[in-house]
Amino acid sequence: MLKIINYEVESNSDLLIAHISDIHYSNHYGKRLRKVIDELSKVKPNYICITGDTIDNLGVTKTKAMKELINYLEELSKISKVIMCLGNHDTRDYKDMKDNKWYEKLNKDIIVLNNSCYEDGNICFYGLTINDEYYHHEKDGVNELALELSKIKLSNKYNILLFHSPVNFEKDEIQELNSFDLVLVGHTHNGLTHHIVPGNFGIVAPSHGVYVKNARNSFKSGKSKVIISGGITKLSVGTGFFHIFNILFASDINYIYLRKDKKS
Repeated sequence: MLKIINYEVESNSDLLIAHISDIHYSNHYGKRLRKVIDELSKVKPNYICITGDTIDNLGVTKTKAMKELINYLEELSKISKVIMCLGNHDTRDYKDMKDNKWYEKLNKDIIVLNNSCYEDGNICFYGLTINDEYYHHEKDGVNELALELSKIKLSNKYNILLFHSPVNFEKDEIQELNSFDLVLVGHTHNGLTHHIVPGNFGIVAPSHGVYVKNARNSFKSGKSKVIISGGITKLSVGTGFFHIFNILFASDINYIYLRKDKKS
């Protein structure tokens, strides 16, 4: 099942962005991913933005599932331009896989922003990749993020940041996060919290324990409007026994309508 969430955001252009995240691809989500393709094919957004954890672990890249995933991403790119950043599962080092850059095998119609930017018309997209320290060792990770942010010079266009995690936005060291017009994130899997529960806290989120602030929906952070994707997958194969409960959760698609004439 799909959960569609609509947002309207003031911008300098009238565009539609489809925002998904946390596919956690292994080889178990064929029907779930097909429903996403079918939905996006009907809507035909201007952009499809994916905010990390496209694969569940780097071991996937050594199986036939990797070819299936590449085919899937290429099918998405035939609907709309695909712009994606990387999450901790996309880059986490496992023994002999330290230099495994699977995302470099994707075709040119799939734009991977690995600490880089992409300009298209009146929009400038930025993508940040931070190593696993950010997710498990807060101080070192925040310092690395602060360093990467210091390298960015914002354009005079509408600036959109793709980043994997919404956690730590309140930290003084990374206040540059609050300078973007729009920030798209994922990672928290909606805090495994049902949509009918108000607010944006999550019951539990990866690497961040229980009762996590800013784990779902959206929030304002300085200038930035931050929109969180609940993810395609909530409980991946990597969660072991708990994976069987993934069928209880919907796959989330955010539709973000950028409006030049949005009313306050």
